[in-house]
Amino acid sequence: MLLQKSKKKAQKVKAFTQAQKVKKKDMAQKKNEEKIEVAEEKVRDGDPDKSLDLTNKVREFLYCLLI
Repeated sequence: MLLQKSKKKAQKVKAFTQAQKVKKKDMAQKKNEEKIEVAEEKVRDGDPDKSLDLTNKVREFLYCLLI
């Protein structure tokens, strides 16, 4: 009986931990998408120095997707 309870608790903890990881990853992805949108707007506004910033943001975003 105790073994079953501890297994169930371990499963719940594992599920919660996994959900937290997914949530954290989703938040990071959303944040990166927002950064990319801001960089794209700056490029559209004619800021030539920001084109390199956009490239870096895209690299950061793709790297985060790989993790």
